[in-house]
Amino acid sequence: MIEIDTLESVGSDQNIQFEDLLSQLQDVDMAKAISDFQRQQLYLQAAQQSYIKISGLSLFNYI
Repeated sequence: MIEIDTLESVGSDQNIQFEDLLSQLQDVDMAKAISDFQRQQLYLQAAQQSYIKISGLSLFNYI
């Protein structure tokens, strides 16, 4: 009986942990998500502009 009670308790604890994890994955803070997305877009645009400038350079530009 004690072992069955222990297994039920462990199963219940795991169920609570899984529900909490699922809630964290499903519940999105929209303001934070939009802010993160805009920041990532800004980083991408900066990287693209840097690449365009660097790819146009060659040793002949320095001579």
